[in-house]
Amino acid sequence: MNAPAPANPLRNFFRFFFAIGIALAGLATYFIVDSLSFLDKASHADGMVVARREGQHSESWSIVRFRSRSGAEFRFQSNVPNRSWERFPVGSQVDVLYDAGDPLNARINSFTDLWGLAVVFGMMGLVCLALGFLAWLQVARASRRPGDAEHNS
Repeated sequence: MNAPAPANPLRNFFRFFFAIGIALAGLATYFIVDSLSFLDKASHADGMVVARREGQHSESWSIVRFRSRSGAEFRFQSNVPNRSWERFPVGSQVDVLYDAGDPLNARINSFTDLWGLAVVFGMMGLVCLALGFLAWLQVARASRRPGDAEHNS
């Protein structure tokens, strides 16, 4: 009887990173669709950063106050934390986008707040897909070379 060939670590590397890349690309797609859907129904308002909420590891979130078209006042916390620097210091005027049907669903009108998560997950997904693809190319090359296939299987 022939013993089964040992598992190829590159093949497992390919599968792992490709699966992670697909999952991260899916998350990026979700955040893109979410932002596009939000922008489609968003109204503008003038807002002001009125406070900061401190978190762990030097993170803080801007608390923003704005008035809707009806004149009602709302506050919301930004989705994106500040790390080592303040993007919007307390007292800063900011453009706010909000859902008129649900004014608490609001965001600061900035690239980071609207597209930041999509970009981060998209870039991580591309890196993982590229690593998986490179490992797949190595496995494919090794399987085409008859002498090397026995050593790389």
